[in-house]
Amino acid sequence: MCERPSNKERYLKSFELADAAIKLVLTLTTGTIGGAIALFDDKNTAGVQFVNATCLISWGLGILMLSTISGLLAINNIAGTMLKPATPDDGIYKGSIRLFWSTQLAAFAVGLLLLIVAALD
Repeated sequence: MCERPSNKERYLKSFELADAAIKLVLTLTTGTIGGAIALFDDKNTAGVQFVNATCLISWGLGILMLSTISGLLAINNIAGTMLKPATPDDGIYKGSIRLFWSTQLAAFAVGLLLLIVAALD
């Protein structure tokens, strides 16, 4: 029969899953930034120059960068939590991890929405 995993195994697996989810959104964010540059870039000038550089594009890319930074901070926070001895307050629901993770998700959604609106405009 299947044995129930120990608390330590569950604890470590929860960090692995949280880390994988953060990396997934981080990959989506950087891909969206690259896609926005490819979609909105003016091919006739050197460097990244946006055609019809609307405020929506600038805000969208800025918020996506916030999502990227929040994701990196969340990964670093998870790594820091895993390095020290476990306490009852530590876990994937630790306040700082939740703050950075939720900021990453919210910023990705808002930034993507702004870029979609700019593309449809």
